Amino acid sequence: DIIVNTTLIVDSDSAKQTETAIENLKKEITAQEILLPQRHRGLEQDSNKLIEQFFFVLNDDSK
Repeated sequence: DIIVNTTLIVDSDSAKQTETAIENLKKEITAQEILLPQRHRGLEQDSNKLIEQFFFVLNDDSK
């Protein structure tokens, strides 16, 4: 009887830990979903700056 009760407690704790882990993963996924477009915009801006610099060098007649 004691073993059964202990098993139930362990199972309950394990279920709570799993639930907490799932909630934390959901929060992390949401945070990453928010950050992804920001990173994309940043990369796009960096890319555009490099393209502008490249064309400036190509069109520089002083060389």
